Amino acid sequence: QTAAEYVKSRLPEALKQHLQDYEKDKENSVLSYQTILEQQILSIDREMLEKLTVSYDEAGLSVGKYCSGDDSEPSVAFCTDDLESFVKLSLMSLTLETNLVNEKVPRFPGTPCTTIGNTYPAVGLELRSVNQTSCTYLDVVEANVKAMLTQRTQGTTCLIALLSDKDLTVANVGDSRGVLCDKDGNAIPLSHDHKPYQLKERKRIKRAGGFISFNGSWRVQGILAMSRSLGDYPLKNLNVVIPDPDILTFDLDKLQPEFMILASDGLWDAFSNEEAVRFIKERLDEPHFGAKSIVLQSFYRGCPDNITVMVVKFRNSSKTEEQ
Repeated sequence: QTAAEYVKSRLPEALKQHLQDYEKDKENSVLSYQTILEQQILSIDREMLEKLTVSYDEAGLSVGKYCSGDDSEPSVAFCTDDLESFVKLSLMSLTLETNLVNEKVPRFPGTPCTTIGNTYPAVGLELRSVNQTSCTYLDVVEANVKAMLTQRTQGTTCLIALLSDKDLTVANVGDSRGVLCDKDGNAIPLSHDHKPYQLKERKRIKRAGGFISFNGSWRVQGILAMSRSLGDYPLKNLNVVIPDPDILTFDLDKLQPEFMILASDGLWDAFSNEEAVRFIKERLDEPHFGAKSIVLQSFYRGCPDNITVMVVKFRNSSKTEEQ
């Protein structure tokens, strides 16, 4: 189960339960929509990290068993062929880097330790982060298998829009983005991307002992192109990536919104906020309110990333329309 699937299957139900409990005794509660959103987002991240930590540690046990010939009780759900291929690939890669065997691993921030670190960025992280003075074949094989496990589970962004009374509350972790079209057709940002190059994020990463480097885009530890997410162990374990959401509240009476767009970064790599609002505004009569059209257009513009889009059309709140 991927990180996105895990969050999708658990977070909505948990939020629904806590929000229902809150509504029953709202006047006497010390909570708010904002605190409930934050608590549940952080809670789901803790659950994910607990599971990922166990699986990540088990990967090391599986490598030890494989290399010793004891594969009768595999500790992690790897297909034997996958594991064998990955071990062989690790050893072939390491052969090209003979200076690593029984020698100190170079640790220069922002510089991949080996060719393997270039090919599999997570391995570069593993080699930089482990507290050891030498690197052997087994070290790199284990790092590669752990990297494969991590890449299978990975992490996810999280973007939640909560409509309540006359307010819209938006919680965001990562680089998915929400944009609203107001009564005048203006594009109103509902969230702010968490990117490593932002000054606030860059300072926080540096304080945690991490770094950012450019590899097609600015990345934390040369790996992750966003500075906050759910999941993403072991970056989360190093405290360079955090799950803390930004939460903003908007007055719907003031904005009188026509629609809002909630989308993954695949859309925003191809469209600016203003372009997306104009595009959707012309297609609100289509099925899905133009969401399918803008996904296809993003693909045609060359976006290779995941493109997920939700368009929410607001009911007109004027008395004339209600009548």
